[in-house]
Amino acid sequence: MSPLDVLSAPLAPIKLSDHFDFQQVEVRGVPLAADAVARARVAAASAVGSLRGAAAPAIPFLIEMLDQDRVSAVADHVVQAFQSGSATTDDGHQAENMANLSEADLACQVAASDALASIGSLAVPALTQALTGSRPNRRSGAAKALGKIGAPAEPALAVLNHLAKADPAETVRQAAAEAARLIKPRKWFSF
Repeated sequence: MSPLDVLSAPLAPIKLSDHFDFQQVEVRGVPLAADAVARARVAAASAVGSLRGAAAPAIPFLIEMLDQDRVSAVADHVVQAFQSGSATTDDGHQAENMANLSEADLACQVAASDALASIGSLAVPALTQALTGSRPNRRSGAAKALGKIGAPAEPALAVLNHLAKADPAETVRQAAAEAARLIKPRKWFSF
């Protein structure tokens, strides 16, 4: 299966009660827990990123990966069990899976951001569009990738400046401000 096939494959729904083979995957030198799906997606993002401009067909799939979140849709039962004090051993196992899957999704998000940054200026239009999305993880990941791209991402500066001042999510405001500073160190904040 090619890296593009791995990235374009839809994520199957998960059950927190399932058994997952969590192993460490290194992203930016940080070891993170990852299940088999996340390990494959991190490796595919890394392989695609190494292709630089030739990886343009992967951009939409990497953008999707910026906000990979398999846990929040299935976590309610476990969270409620702990909040009510009625958690069982099975709930504890599911909570552990939640934590590990969240870490695995984070590894995918970071790998996608790094791959998009490696693709460079070809990814700037799609990343700029992602800044206007409804999900904070996507906006934050897009901002981080644009910051890593640097000066070639200058067309996104106006949107980044706006997000740095007005986005409802603190993580997005911080990522946008940092990205704007990296793109244009002295002109990142307009008054």
